[in-house]
Amino acid sequence: MAIRDLASLPKRDVYRILSSLVIPRPIAWITTVDGAGRVNLAPFSAFMGIFGPPMLAVSLGRRQDGSLKDTHRNLRERGEAVVHLADRPLLEALHASGEEVGPEVSEVERLGLATLPALRVAPPRLAEVPVALECRLNREVELGPATTLILLDVLVAHAADRIYDEALDCADASRWQPLARLASAGQADVDAAVVAAREAFGHWSKTPGHVRARYLYAIARHIQKHSRLLAVLESMDNGKPIRETRDIDVPLVARHFYYHAGWAQLMES
Repeated sequence: MAIRDLASLPKRDVYRILSSLVIPRPIAWITTVDGAGRVNLAPFSAFMGIFGPPMLAVSLGRRQDGSLKDTHRNLRERGEAVVHLADRPLLEALHASGEEVGPEVSEVERLGLATLPALRVAPPRLAEVPVALECRLNREVELGPATTLILLDVLVAHAADRIYDEALDCADASRWQPLARLASAGQADVDAAVVAAREAFGHWSKTPGHVRARYLYAIARHIQKHSRLLAVLESMDNGKPIRETRDIDVPLVARHFYYHAGWAQLMES
């Protein structure tokens, strides 16, 4: 059995180990409203339910400069939020809402997401999300210089008809695919990737160098085009600072593809 003394390890190692063990983790997709009425939307995966009394617990970190994230600041100012649990069709929008933008930007408007008024709180709820929990701030617990535990009272629960079993008066887990965080892919995912790679290799190995180069260049350009999204995904996955993933890791991946594209072009010269 592997044994690790987490108290003696660096923060990044602690995150990697503990986040790989505490799985799956549901993702809280939270809307809040600032003093100017702008709607903020952001995902958080350090999240759990407390069922007596009905509450939610969300761990919020700080920005790189030590300032509060928009969700945290809005909660302090207004004391209200709607916590959503999204399902698979909303995966792309959920990831995109995690990109770092200024407080003057509403992620809801930027992503074109429809909203509906909440019943008891000011922040709206997302119309297409199957679960929305209207909440009011109960208290904050400082866990360290860069982490705060937020406790929210759940006032009203909304559940889409498509996931709710009226006979049992509760949601039916077999009717939806809620998004959650995992540390790695499962065996079936790995097997599917291996099968796809083997099928592609036969064609790829017969492809001329200049054609390979065209594909590799295209991949590199797509990585650069979507570098912000990829940086956010990596930060969410392994806990690295967004500055490191954005300025070092993702550009390095693009450079690797450009490098191999160059060699592919030279194969026939």
